[in-house]
Amino acid sequence: MRGQGPAELGVALAALPDSVAMEKIRLLFQAMHDAYSPGKQVKLLLRVCKCIYQSMNKADEDRPLGADDFLPVLTYTLLHSDTSNLQLDVEYMMELLEPSQLQGEGGYYLTTLFGGLFHIRSYQPRMVTRQISVEAQKSISQWQRRRTINNSQGWRRVTQVRHTH
Repeated sequence: MRGQGPAELGVALAALPDSVAMEKIRLLFQAMHDAYSPGKQVKLLLRVCKCIYQSMNKADEDRPLGADDFLPVLTYTLLHSDTSNLQLDVEYMMELLEPSQLQGEGGYYLTTLFGGLFHIRSYQPRMVTRQISVEAQKSISQWQRRRTINNSQGWRRVTQVRHTH
């Protein structure tokens, strides 16, 4: 997948981050990895996404850009970044953040980053589509179910402890 150009990923060349933006993104990913707090990591992820959107807006200021435009640019950015620690960082955040922290903008972009990394990792040239794979959808669904079950069990334990005192 690394050998593909922007056109194969569905990205207009002008929408790509330039070398200055790519360096800023690289530094933000490194700071995200170095941060201990998952909340701080999400804030850094949001700064990465802002850099990407700024690059996209320079290319096409006339129309609003959405997720369909963002994901291919994020994927391209990931392909041209050092992502060796990124998968671990994403899983760390997804496991340690409270479900309420995953429902807003940070949760959306964390899930988008997870999907982009999954797409890169499981890419098969003969099955190229512009939609998230069924396997990625199942993986995200399983993660959401696990978080919901863990959260409800924790709530039950807290409730049971309060009722016994």
